[in-house]
Amino acid sequence: MAQSFVVTVEQEQTYIDTLGHDNLRLVHQGNDILGGLVLLPMGQWFGGQRVAMTGVGSVAIAPQVRGQGAATFLMGSAVQEMAQAGVPISTLYPAVQRLYQQVGYGLGGTYCLWDIATAQLPEQRPSLDRYPLALDPDQLLQADRQQSWGQTHAGGLDRHPFLWQRLVNPGEGDSFAYGLGSSQSPQGYVMYRQNRDRQGQTTLTIQAWAAASQAAIASLWAFLAQHRSQIDRIQWTGGVVDPLAMALPEQRASLRSSSQWMTRIVTVETALAQRGYPHGLAVELHLDIQDSLVATNQGRFVLTVRHGRGQVTPGGWGDLVVPIDALATLFTGLRSAQTLRTLKLIDATPEAASLATALFAGDSPWMTDFF
Repeated sequence: MAQSFVVTVEQEQTYIDTLGHDNLRLVHQGNDILGGLVLLPMGQWFGGQRVAMTGVGSVAIAPQVRGQGAATFLMGSAVQEMAQAGVPISTLYPAVQRLYQQVGYGLGGTYCLWDIATAQLPEQRPSLDRYPLALDPDQLLQADRQQSWGQTHAGGLDRHPFLWQRLVNPGEGDSFAYGLGSSQSPQGYVMYRQNRDRQGQTTLTIQAWAAASQAAIASLWAFLAQHRSQIDRIQWTGGVVDPLAMALPEQRASLRSSSQWMTRIVTVETALAQRGYPHGLAVELHLDIQDSLVATNQGRFVLTVRHGRGQVTPGGWGDLVVPIDALATLFTGLRSAQTLRTLKLIDATPEAASLATALFAGDSPWMTDFF
């Protein structure tokens, strides 16, 4: 792991010990360990509903055995283990996409780095009060859930406790957290750390935030603007179409980098049933799903949607033929069914493609966390 991620052995040992050995999976040949990965049970929001998700991280293969199939075997075994456990979906950040496509992962959403100079922020007084929050994972989790923040955008993460702990102890500068509004009537929060580089430039990095109202997001920016006397730049991670950037009165924030995460539909029936759908639709979508790795996903299914929720039953006419990796891209909302049909990634009747586009419509999915 240390060789794969260009860090010290001590750092990786601390990572594994903090996470717990129960979340670690290894591939070996005899007594020789060839590689491993980490499984993180958590959740992800799609269509306003939480879908149980297992994150995959730290996929590492020993240098002397790379290119011999160990990674494909390891990932295939992990997918089959998750399927046997009934996990609906799995998400990961790929170093290379081809490996994960081979075991059914498709592009799921974006992870972008944004940046703005504090001098470009308007000077205004926050309309909401600010109050310090303790750097406690449980208290921050409560603040996050009070705002129902994950429900407001596709891909929002219901973090594993390890990720909350890593936010509190990032290892790169001290962290600070403030609530917006009042402790009796909270409307949001922001957690950040501050750093000074060798050239003396100072950066405030937003680690986590939530806002339940327009006043809250405006107050968040006004609060950050008050750091201009000591902070040169503000950075944060979000989506290509980012709510923090869009909330600025002038669109002067810069998109510094963009990468994509991948998702795998592990258990078709559970994943489609846990996801939310647009209210007001009472329809049936007939799917023909292709999955060479998880046999229970292979075949025809009918997705029946009523009152914003879905139910899946075997059978149907198979109007929309979709490989499991393309189903993930449709499921998250990264690409519409009509776009996937145009790109020849699915085969569908015009009516089925139009219906699927409506069912899985929403904002472009994104995450703020890397794991």
